[in-house]
Amino acid sequence: PRRSAWLNALIKSSPQPVLLTGANGRLGLSLRRHLPSDIVLSALSHSELDITDSTQVAHALRELRPAVIINAAAFIAVDGTDGSAAHAVNRDGPRLLAQSAAQAAARLIHISTDYVFDGEFGDESPRPYTPQDRPRPLSAYGHGKLAGERAALSAHPQGTLVLRSAWLYDAHSQNFATGMLARMGTAGRVAASDQVGSPTWLPNLVAAIWSAVRRPAVRGLLHYCDEGAVTRHTWVTALSEIGASLGVLPAPVPVDAAMMRDFNSAQLRPRYSALDSSDAVRALGQPTMPWREGVARMLRGYRASMAECKSNL
Repeated sequence: PRRSAWLNALIKSSPQPVLLTGANGRLGLSLRRHLPSDIVLSALSHSELDITDSTQVAHALRELRPAVIINAAAFIAVDGTDGSAAHAVNRDGPRLLAQSAAQAAARLIHISTDYVFDGEFGDESPRPYTPQDRPRPLSAYGHGKLAGERAALSAHPQGTLVLRSAWLYDAHSQNFATGMLARMGTAGRVAASDQVGSPTWLPNLVAAIWSAVRRPAVRGLLHYCDEGAVTRHTWVTALSEIGASLGVLPAPVPVDAAMMRDFNSAQLRPRYSALDSSDAVRALGQPTMPWREGVARMLRGYRASMAECKSNL
């Protein structure tokens, strides 16, 4: 028999059981910090759930019975991802989660990266990458993340959403932005002027993920980042200027420009990896934010954290 409208509304408004992997990582902590009231969350860290262990994964799904799995577990040390452990987490973990989700009739939301692209769009006519563009990773990290995407989508095509994002930062974790702020009083204020991407304030991605949880029909591959394509040098300069205007810094600090090759990175990075979020905005109903507004909001949070630390001294 057909369900009545009130029953459909009741089911839609009922708390949703969600399993979060990688709960103590940067993204996992932010998802927990911005937890909606209608979500019943089981948040498991790597020590509590190894996503590369089939027995542990099966046990977690059997005991917790989640409707949705958010995979925030990842090996994100870009310059240290040649080992088998990194590939196990980035490639094999998503496949195992997707297979288990399919068996349990659960959905999987898997978070991926702009490092699946090679950056060649930046040569002559740059435009943000769409989900339909062909990925060509340059690094072991990018290859592992791309393999994880494909494995998850292949294992559970009707119930997997891969959400790519880029250049994530917030006020509470160790990341590129907080690292540069910490160096504003030293001589180490250097950023690449030839690497272009989409800086994304982490709470914005978190809001998009929670929107995806509420939309079971959304699957496949989407991009979600803050609006804009800027160099790392422009990003750091904005951190300095906006930080000074908000009182985080006593005055704007000059930022020296450098080339990517000057940093002697162990892994190749895409020179251009801005992402087009328009498909995700339509599918998730979650508008994007101009990147400079994200920087300002992050700095207000950073200022509040600094004040709280001082008051606790």
